[in-house]
Parts: sequence; C-alpha cells; structure tokens
Amino acid sequence: MQSANQVKTVQDFIDLTNYDNVQYKWVEKSAEFWYEVLKTDPELTEAVALNKKLPDKILMYLARHTDSRIRYFIAMKNRLPHEALLLFSKDEDETIRLRVAYNKNCPIEILKALINDPWEEVVEIATERYNLRIQKENQ
Repeated sequence: MQSANQVKTVQDFIDLTNYDNVQYKWVEKSAEFWYEVLKTDPELTEAVALNKKLPDKILMYLARHTDSRIRYFIAMKNRLPHEALLLFSKDEDETIRLRVAYNKNCPIEILKALINDPWEEVVEIATERYNLRIQKENQ
C-alpha cells in the first residue's frame, strides 16, 4: 500500500500509517469510515486529525476532543466549518484561539470577538486581521 487512493478499509489506513508515509494525510473517505478508524484504534486520532480531506462531521467531532493537541491540529486547518471556528474562538487553550485569529477564512464577527481575548498575542493578531478585513471591505 503506497497511496491514499488505494485505501479501501480501516486496516488499509492503519497499514498506511504504519509505513510512516505522509500519504495517510490525503485519504478521502466518508465520516463513517473515520468513525470506524477512531473506534478501531483510538491511537490513530492524531493521524486522523492531520488528514487534509476530512468531512465536516469529523472535523466537528475532533474539534470537541478532550486532548488540546488534537483540537490544535484541527484548528490549524483553513477549511473549517463556522461552528468549529466559533467553538475554537472560546477554547480554554490560547494557542487554539490564536489559530482562529490567523485563519484566513475566519468570519469577521469572530475576529471582532477575539479582539477582547485575555491573551495579548490573540488580541494583536485578531486586531490586525480585523482591521485588514475592514480596510478591504471599504475599498
């Protein structure tokens, strides 16, 4: 097994991750497939979170994960549902809130809310991004 498009079963995905092959990040499957992977081998949660083609349902599932590292990996993605960005903008982990401020697709109302964040670094980036968006809209 060497490529993402050859993955047909959960075991194929497990095998692909065992080869320390970055191809596992490009496997495109249904939400049901990913739920099955996570149920079969919870240790693969990080590998799943690093996947670049996850359905929104799985992104939201992992956005609520108890491990902040998993939430951070999800927060790093530019393509996130609005609901995930909103959830992450209120996360207890400031690095996750910072990722929201950096997200190029972050809605302006979330950026505006992050301007009042308790962590100064989040405030700086959110303010900068918010002001750029306002400037762009006024051109």
